[in-house]
Amino acid sequence: MKKKIGLWAVLMLCVLIISPAKVKAECQHQWQEYYAIEEEQCEEKGCIKIRTCVVCGERQKVIESPHEWGEWQLVNSSDCTTNGEESRYCRKCRARQSRSLPKDSHPWGDWECLRRPTAFQTGYYRRACEWCGTEDYKTVAKLSSVKTTSKLQNEVKKSASAFLAAAKKYDVKKINNCFAKRQKSLFIEKRYIASFIRKSNKKYMRYVITSIKMKGKKNATVTVSCRYQDAYDIFWKSFRDSVNYIIKTGRSSSSILDKYQYNRVVKYDKKYQKQFETKNFNINMKKIGKKWKITSFTKSMKDAIHCNYQSAYNDYF
Repeated sequence: MKKKIGLWAVLMLCVLIISPAKVKAECQHQWQEYYAIEEEQCEEKGCIKIRTCVVCGERQKVIESPHEWGEWQLVNSSDCTTNGEESRYCRKCRARQSRSLPKDSHPWGDWECLRRPTAFQTGYYRRACEWCGTEDYKTVAKLSSVKTTSKLQNEVKKSASAFLAAAKKYDVKKINNCFAKRQKSLFIEKRYIASFIRKSNKKYMRYVITSIKMKGKKNATVTVSCRYQDAYDIFWKSFRDSVNYIIKTGRSSSSILDKYQYNRVVKYDKKYQKQFETKNFNINMKKIGKKWKITSFTKSMKDAIHCNYQSAYNDYF
């Protein structure tokens, strides 16, 4: 008897579990009217409508028709730091579609020279965006030695090279021979200072002729990139000490002062770390007879040949 009751209970439980699924499967659907769903639920394929059975709650959806997109409208403008955005809407179901716009190019300012290119170092330039301040940098190649293309250029280059070679040795006689007129600003009497410059130029002076521009057949401009020891501070201190020496001792003989100044220059040259400078300068040349001669001894030329002695002298005195 107990076994029969148990079997009956199990059978009833199975009926209760299976019955809802069976009812649902056999539901005679009573559908509501189709209605459009919310726009964010629409699919790319087209506008969607759904309907629901009032008996079992089952839902059906259909793609009614392809989207009928309107024109793209700007939502956010782009700039050089942020992407923009455009959107458009379906005229039927108001589904929304958006797309990103690329960033704008930076409105760059002018290039600023941080370091000019020479024959011994690359140039370095910087520019900044006028909108966001982003900086951009570029490197410019070293200047290369000029390649002559005519007989006249070869003659000019040969004469300019002779002058630079004489300057490196600080051979006063040969330097003067390169000028149309004899120069008085070379160290002839101050032999001790000339000795210092001669040693410095021989050890440190480097030069490259970077361009030759002809002006007719008898005039030319030679551009030179020159690296040399910058002894400005050394010379300036030697001038100061020499003046104090005169005040203290009353001795003003040029030969004595020349040697005293030279000793101060040598002392400071050993004491302080050496400084170097690179300058680009022009040499103006003119053909006189069959030879090309330098017509002017510019300040830049003097500084390069004399390790900035002239600048230090002018600034102190």
